[in-house]
Amino acid sequence: MLNKLADAISKSRFVVFDNDGVTYRITPEMMQACSHAAALATQKFVPGLSYENAKALCQGYYRKYHSSTYGLVIDYGVDHAEVHDIYHKLVDERHVPKDDVLPELFESFILPRALLTNGSRDWTNRVLNRLRLRAYFPDHSIYPFEDVDYQRKAASEKPFRHVLDREGFCASDSIMVEDTPGNLIHAKKIGMKTVLVSDETIGPFSQFDHIDFTVPNIRTFLRLMGNRSSIEHQAIPVQPSNSIK
Repeated sequence: MLNKLADAISKSRFVVFDNDGVTYRITPEMMQACSHAAALATQKFVPGLSYENAKALCQGYYRKYHSSTYGLVIDYGVDHAEVHDIYHKLVDERHVPKDDVLPELFESFILPRALLTNGSRDWTNRVLNRLRLRAYFPDHSIYPFEDVDYQRKAASEKPFRHVLDREGFCASDSIMVEDTPGNLIHAKKIGMKTVLVSDETIGPFSQFDHIDFTVPNIRTFLRLMGNRSSIEHQAIPVQPSNSIK
């Protein structure tokens, strides 16, 4: 019997992807690169703060806000746009792990798509260029944090509505692909189908009823899209085990 994800895909007309953690896996090396960049950015705005203390401060901010630098806006009155831009310019995209299979999979991806990210446009373009995916996301289809007035996906439905309105699609016809469970709450509320990219158990299913499906990686999702005849054997709706085997 055709499973629910196959049915959702067959009825969808538009897919919105997150970038970081979706188009590539965030490795320990990548986390270190981000932590280093956040500490350097923090030092620019907090004079006299040591590198180690800046790093610790950013780690605390990340636990609290899921952002290493947003706390600077709250605690120090730093301009959000400025710190966001500086931080991303300090992250070295050479730490982004490549996946040579992805360009081929996106080549066979048949639906219109967009990319909605909490990263900056400059950072997003650098990542897409490194992954050889830039050709599959033209400028108009990329929605960085600054284009949605720094509205966090975890806090507002506005980023999702902005993309849908600009691209001309209804939420009910669209899929949101994310790697952060909290970033899917508002997407689900406005009627989008939600897919979490995660190879880990995300906790009791009852706590995540805003997640329709999980896939272990972006490759799996793209293969489902590109080979619908085999979807039934590759995907299942979210169950307490929270993963596709």
